[in-house]
Amino acid sequence: MSGKRKKPEVNASYFSKNNPDLQALYKLVNSKLVIMHGRRVQMKPTSKSNHVCGGQKTVLDALLSTILSQNTSSTNSSTAWRAFKARYGRDYERVRTAPLQELEDVLRPGGMAKTRARRIQEIVQKIHTFRNGDISLEYLREKETEEIKSELSSTFKGMGVGPKTISCVLMFNMMRSDFPVDTHVHRLSQRIGIVPTGYSRETTYQLMNQSMPDNIKYEMHVLLIRHGRTICKAQNPLV
Repeated sequence: MSGKRKKPEVNASYFSKNNPDLQALYKLVNSKLVIMHGRRVQMKPTSKSNHVCGGQKTVLDALLSTILSQNTSSTNSSTAWRAFKARYGRDYERVRTAPLQELEDVLRPGGMAKTRARRIQEIVQKIHTFRNGDISLEYLREKETEEIKSELSSTFKGMGVGPKTISCVLMFNMMRSDFPVDTHVHRLSQRIGIVPTGYSRETTYQLMNQSMPDNIKYEMHVLLIRHGRTICKAQNPLV
């Protein structure tokens, strides 16, 4: 026998908005989370928003702030984002032409400064090139959700713009019905039994996003993260 773990088979027919058992499970989990942690109502992002993971006023700000939130604490990413905005504001031409070392120093509070600085500058330069100097992504608001996913993933391939980052931008900035799956959501969805143990984060995202009722996606996402951080932790969960 081989020592490799067999990947679980995906039951695509189960993960459907037409599956009453799954729909009932989603609603039950969400209602239990609301009882424990309270309601969450989505608000339109503003220029004063302190929500780093996608909750900024412009699409580009949302994308870059989400990149800063990857693999670090919300405290560190928020500190790095405030420093970034204090230094550059929305002058992305300055970001594009800044010495890389300068950008690294600005982002250092968030950790992984060298990688994050390089990626941010690559993204800004890429937009500058294909938009003929217009460093903005606001044009994406006119596109369908699947078009946005395809364009962002292909345009910024290799720059840290994966499914979770794109989904955060869609949900928190563009207020689309998408369901980001971060490490907490991924862990809890398996512990609760929504998806089988062994499903990757990407597969979990695809299946839950396509099958969850749109009207609870925002609240469910936020509450699962809250529950994962405070109660159902990765190590030594309280329940």
